[in-house]
Amino acid sequence: MGQADFLKLMGKGKRCWKYVKTKEDLVHLQEFAHLFERNFLGDSSSDEVLIPEILHFIWLGPKEYPEQSRKYLAGWIDRHPTWRAIFWSDREHGALPERIEQHLVGPSLLGEFQRLYDESDNFGERSDLIRLLALDEMGGVYVDHDMECRTSFAGLHRSYPFYGGLLTPGNPVIQRSAIMRNSIIGAKKGHPILRKALKRAEANWDEIKTKYPGKDVDSVKKRVTLRLFSAFHETVLESIKDPDFKGIIFPAGYFNEIEREYGLMAKEDMVGAWYTEEMSHHEQYLKDRLHRMMKRMHLLFGILAGAIIALSVLVAILWMRLP
Repeated sequence: MGQADFLKLMGKGKRCWKYVKTKEDLVHLQEFAHLFERNFLGDSSSDEVLIPEILHFIWLGPKEYPEQSRKYLAGWIDRHPTWRAIFWSDREHGALPERIEQHLVGPSLLGEFQRLYDESDNFGERSDLIRLLALDEMGGVYVDHDMECRTSFAGLHRSYPFYGGLLTPGNPVIQRSAIMRNSIIGAKKGHPILRKALKRAEANWDEIKTKYPGKDVDSVKKRVTLRLFSAFHETVLESIKDPDFKGIIFPAGYFNEIEREYGLMAKEDMVGAWYTEEMSHHEQYLKDRLHRMMKRMHLLFGILAGAIIALSVLVAILWMRLP
């Protein structure tokens, strides 16, 4: 596959392409496209497994694991029947597939990054930390709970020591169009990107915490995005500039649909939003109240539109009956 294929699978020609606006966007997309063209191996026939055949899933907090996510989890296991499947959590969960190994998050995994985990008050951000640590310690592929598997990933694990994918252009938090997704990451144990991303997040942690200290939705989005999520993105962007980099970054259409097309290997539902967990009761109340008001307004507009149409018909009938 060449650069044209890469850009097509990034959404070129689709509505989302309107978000590709800046010179920086185009430069970064070209860098990822060059890497893809250089390192893409297609169907590898190698017998050597570069990335351990391990699936990693994470679910934190008191909420029950969603029913749809259980189905997706089973789908990943069905397509990888000989792989290990590890479910990381901060508490025990029932009704999971028998082959799942449940691992509780603790000091043995968190190690020197325990402080970051303890200071984070957001389950999404804690998950961002755990996925990098789990891959660094064991290798494998991390998968978000709302990701549907559409084919086996065995070929990727025999072709590349590291792989990931880009988000579809139009991310509402980071105003750029060539952004690494962290909802699916494949890496060999101890891959340099993982430790570098963790160290980058640690170095910027306190500064970002001081800059965005609030509990309001905007502060939480900025704080969570700019710490671990951005640290991973920036580290990958830096790493692919090395001509000896052997990994690959796939365009958005590999791991997600774009206008109901593509999703070649997986599809992400993007259900919910991690930052809503951080809303205060007042903010949640206002959000729900606004939602109810909008429903009432839509109903009112519907009734008003119907009345106007009926009145128009009546006037037309009366007009036609005039001598």
